[in-house]
Amino acid sequence: MTPAPQRILIVEDDEDIRNLFTGHLCTEGYECVAAASIADALRELDRQSVDLVLADYNMPGGNGIELLYLMRQRQLDAAFVMATATHDVRIAVDALTQGASDYLLKPLELRKVSASVRAALQKRRLEHERLGQVGHLEAMLDAVAHHAADQTLQALAMALDLRAGDVYGHSQRVGRYSVELARHLGYDRPALKRLEHAALVHDIGKMRIPDSILLKPAQL
Repeated sequence: MTPAPQRILIVEDDEDIRNLFTGHLCTEGYECVAAASIADALRELDRQSVDLVLADYNMPGGNGIELLYLMRQRQLDAAFVMATATHDVRIAVDALTQGASDYLLKPLELRKVSASVRAALQKRRLEHERLGQVGHLEAMLDAVAHHAADQTLQALAMALDLRAGDVYGHSQRVGRYSVELARHLGYDRPALKRLEHAALVHDIGKMRIPDSILLKPAQL
């Protein structure tokens, strides 16, 4: 039996962008539902379950962070990706720490939208599998605590990359390379996890460096 296509709710007040995302993701095999405002999105969430919400930040009736909060009250396990022209590190950190899987900056290439959606849905599927293997309450609480810590560090790492502007994904790559090298050196699993966490925030000093210095195009 062929599985049902995954359902995506696209929340975007710009009709052209909404239609672009909807048409593209439909051709990728997803079932797409569109909404032009927070109110429309909430009605859809009350009416049917979705696997992922792809939302703008500035919208009629509120913003993407508010939608993420209200979505969690209705459908706790749906993935959430924000796609916005608002280049603000504070908003990005807020979205990611609240549980968004990604924070995409417009203008967007459709291949990046597809990649982000696939990654978010894959993360959701793996999370379902992981939770399905948890056998008792103590193990579940421990898993949630670790997941929250990982989410916070991933959000901070993405914020650092946004802060630098031209090195998006740098912190995650440093984390992956560090863990791979340490694995070959025989590090055990707890040590690998500590190393990954440290690598993700190796550039944390950039958060306090003024833009006039950090982003200066000429020599300092």
